[in-house]
Amino acid sequence: MQRELVDQNRTLDQTAAGAELSSNAQSEKRRYDKRVKELEAQLRQAVSSKNKEVLADPEVQKAEARAESEMHQERLARLHADSDQLLEEMKQRHEKDMMELTIQLKQKEQDILQLKQDHAHDLEVQQLLQQLKLKELRLKMIRETACTVMCQTF
Repeated sequence: MQRELVDQNRTLDQTAAGAELSSNAQSEKRRYDKRVKELEAQLRQAVSSKNKEVLADPEVQKAEARAESEMHQERLARLHADSDQLLEEMKQRHEKDMMELTIQLKQKEQDILQLKQDHAHDLEVQQLLQQLKLKELRLKMIRETACTVMCQTF
């Protein structure tokens, strides 16, 4: 084996001893695989026969039915609790939204009132400007008339 490894530069599995070891290992692996399959089959058969025995017992069936019923009752209770919690969260959200909307509405009403006041002020300013222009025109007309009258007398 040493000669094959060193002199002939072979790997361990290329030597005669390595080939024999590999062959033995493969044979053992096949034997263990076969034994595992046999055990799995026995286990499946045992489970199947045990299930048949368990299913045939009415007390076991009642216990399973009770357990399933309890599980459904617990799930239903959790759903009710979740529903109640969701309803409460929705109520709180609604109240918060209503408060925000009320605040926004009051702000808009104040804005509208301010705009109305600003508009009324603008109208008053325009009226005063028109009155001022009218008075200026009257004054101008009076001056022109006075000048015409005075100029004619001279």
